[in-house]
Amino acid sequence: MFVNPDINSSYRQKEMGRFLYDAVVESNAKTIVDMGILDGYSTVCLALAAKATGGVVYAYDLFDDYEYTNSNYNVVLKNLERYSVLEFVVLEKKSFGDWLDEKPNFDVLHVDISNTGDVIESLYTNFKFGLEMGARIFFEGGSKERDFQDWMIDYNMKKINDTHVPFNVLAEDSYYDETNGRYFFPCLSEMVII
Repeated sequence: MFVNPDINSSYRQKEMGRFLYDAVVESNAKTIVDMGILDGYSTVCLALAAKATGGVVYAYDLFDDYEYTNSNYNVVLKNLERYSVLEFVVLEKKSFGDWLDEKPNFDVLHVDISNTGDVIESLYTNFKFGLEMGARIFFEGGSKERDFQDWMIDYNMKKINDTHVPFNVLAEDSYYDETNGRYFFPCLSEMVII
């Protein structure tokens, strides 16, 4: 049964983790990858589902090596323990590029690593065959508002909607973070084959 984890995440308010949980359960996924985990919200959602399917979540992050909003390994461990899913997770420090070079197999993949159009195109190019074989790929981003997030503009990043990657936006949100003095437009999308 899905539980919306009480863990800091832009996904939490709209219960976006439910889409990840349902994808794992519906496909009876055994090999699940979570790339970019912050405090572990998506990892816990995926691991709760892995607990039901007998799967394993391979959770990767740069942790303190990421220069922007980064993850803390010990905080993630505590959150995994709090939701009794630690035994269903392999937690490792690894970059997206290193992981991509391995050409791993997976049933369900979630990517939340400051996604840009280039990142999403790379995912699609490398794993289109997996999608054709039934794998599911989810990523943060995809709405028009998210493409105009301040950091996307400031760093002149390629917009996700300027790619030729087919995807559906599943859920989106917007909120003002008083601590950072910024608007955020988190959303969750799934790649599709057309």
